[in-house]
Amino acid sequence: MNKDDIQSISKLINDLDQKAAKAVVDKDYDEAFTIYQEILGAYETLRLEKSCGRTLLNMANVMLLKGDTEKAKEYIDIAADINDLQNDYMDCVNIQILRSNMYLPSAYRCVEV
Repeated sequence: MNKDDIQSISKLINDLDQKAAKAVVDKDYDEAFTIYQEILGAYETLRLEKSCGRTLLNMANVMLLKGDTEKAKEYIDIAADINDLQNDYMDCVNIQILRSNMYLPSAYRCVEV
């Protein structure tokens, strides 16, 4: 893969991430989740483990916003097992915030990850 390919893929993923964030703001959680799945697939293909983990946390956040705490927990647990996230302080904090949010009433949940 050459530099131009990498830049093109990076721009595509960035554009998708912005679309997913807008879908969350618009409360179109199904669309946001679908976009995050597409992003996750791209990161898996590129073998970017840390980016996969962060995308899984975004997917968990969407599941929390939808009220599906069981599915959110699944994604959080998968992300927590990724070594690159375990070694990053902010990622560890984000994992704990999402875990804590699972037990809060929906009106009090933090949505920023």
